[in-house]
Amino acid sequence: YYNPSGEDKDIYAPSKNVTEILVNYYKTTLILDAPEIAYPGLPYEFQVTIYPWNYTQRAVSILIDGEQILTKSLSKSQEILEITIDPNERIGPHVLEVKVAPLGVYSPASNRTFFKVKYKEVELKVDCNDLAIYPLSNITILVSVSTLKGSPLANETIEFNLDGKIKSILTDENGECNLSL
Repeated sequence: YYNPSGEDKDIYAPSKNVTEILVNYYKTTLILDAPEIAYPGLPYEFQVTIYPWNYTQRAVSILIDGEQILTKSLSKSQEILEITIDPNERIGPHVLEVKVAPLGVYSPASNRTFFKVKYKEVELKVDCNDLAIYPLSNITILVSVSTLKGSPLANETIEFNLDGKIKSILTDENGECNLSL
């Protein structure tokens, strides 16, 4: 807006001009590649790809179910990121969203995917005497716990329900324990 003052006041008329400026960004594309399954308390890795890349760092925000859990600067166009799923996370479906901030002439971008938090399955083997005459002979119950891939689960609590009474025993380094009656 121009408003004449001083000697110009009686010579020039006030004036104004409305100018519209269009700001164009180079469109940023964000590709998110993440596994469909995550486990409470364990790392969760996913790949983020951003292009075009301007050979500088880009700030990204990682959100789960709309809640920001991490902000990080990426120094490469394609990076693998890792977060740890909260041990108390609700079992079921969740939304992973990654947002990249605008930078200079590059636009912001975001992408999201769904993943499911579930418990890891284990194999529980229980074995006991083929024949025991109780109380004349001891009954021994052998238990082993492992992942489905066969890795033993050490220091896990195994509970035995003996006529309504609970007896708890920890597995050893081989994922095994036994109870003798």
